[in-house]
Amino acid sequence: LRPTSGAGGRWGPSTAAWIDLLYFDGNGYTVVDYKYSALSGEALKEKYASQIGLYRKAVAKGKRVDEEKVRASIVNIRRLEEIPF
Repeated sequence: LRPTSGAGGRWGPSTAAWIDLLYFDGNGYTVVDYKYSALSGEALKEKYASQIGLYRKAVAKGKRVDEEKVRASIVNIRRLEEIPF
């Protein structure tokens, strides 16, 4: 799922996106978004917070679970770093 420009956190018929990895480990779902960036973990977290938030909402809705039960992280391949949300 990818929000269109100005979507304001809402999903619509023109919304499209690709979750890099979604897995269930028995305790809930986890969304992983891969990035290749020189930015710090905090900068990536700030830059992509709304995207990750939309992914969590989409998974929660699609899997019929509370959004709080959907974990998420960015994995920055360039810096070999996982940034949890």
